[in-house]
Amino acid sequence: MGTGGSARRRQGGGSVDSAEAIRVLGQLGQRSTLFRWLFDHYDEIQREIGAVRPGVPWAQYCGYLEGLGLTLAGGERITPRGAAQTWYRLRKEKARLAALEAAEEAAREARRQERERLRRFDMPPLAVDQPPRAPPATPLPVRSRPGASATPAAAGVWEPTEATRIGWGSPSVSRMTPSDRQMPSGPPPIGGWEEKLVWEDFTVELEGEPFDLRLMIDLNSQRDVKRPWRVGDVSPEEQARAFQAYLADRYEDWLQGRKGYSANQIDRTWRKYLGTY
Repeated sequence: MGTGGSARRRQGGGSVDSAEAIRVLGQLGQRSTLFRWLFDHYDEIQREIGAVRPGVPWAQYCGYLEGLGLTLAGGERITPRGAAQTWYRLRKEKARLAALEAAEEAAREARRQERERLRRFDMPPLAVDQPPRAPPATPLPVRSRPGASATPAAAGVWEPTEATRIGWGSPSVSRMTPSDRQMPSGPPPIGGWEEKLVWEDFTVELEGEPFDLRLMIDLNSQRDVKRPWRVGDVSPEEQARAFQAYLADRYEDWLQGRKGYSANQIDRTWRKYLGTY
């Protein structure tokens, strides 16, 4: 007479422990050790074989793989046919992951473009018949950082100064949470009026520490070298607000791609400023 709650169950004349059955169930569908090893070294293998031949000579290579203690699914011995099939499945999996990554990148770019389009509508329109705004009679003092190369502003654009305050009221950045602490060492040296703006309007709190949004600027990229946030003949406040909105969009895109993984250049630079890297 059987018992439904028994820890052991007879099958085929033998006995299977419940814990062993659960362990085997957890292994179902898992990849072979050969698959995982090839997956981890895929880029290196591609570079190596791509320079000398179109494919992998599995008949000659199986001995090396067995020497590493690798096996096919279920612990079976590696054969040239099994290795070739594993490599084929691996390449399909790599292609699938690359397609997913490309789709995510396209979605992020679409969201960024949509935010940029909406940000333009946030700014007050300029009158068509409005005459060009005259520059101030007395040039404003400019404090330059030693070694910084400032990019000349476009003609007719008023440059914000260190005293320009814009706050966090723009619809493009209203979702941001400003930090009440300044990042150590001040703003990053990006040159021009952008690094002279007050830190309170460009510093957010990230993981309990102050993060200056100007860390998102990369002067080695063609996009940032052109200073796309300089929007033309507008007031200093509007000029600075456009810069803040640009940084906020870049920051959100970066956070979505970062997903808490701190091994990237921006995180390393930030940690150096904080003295924790």
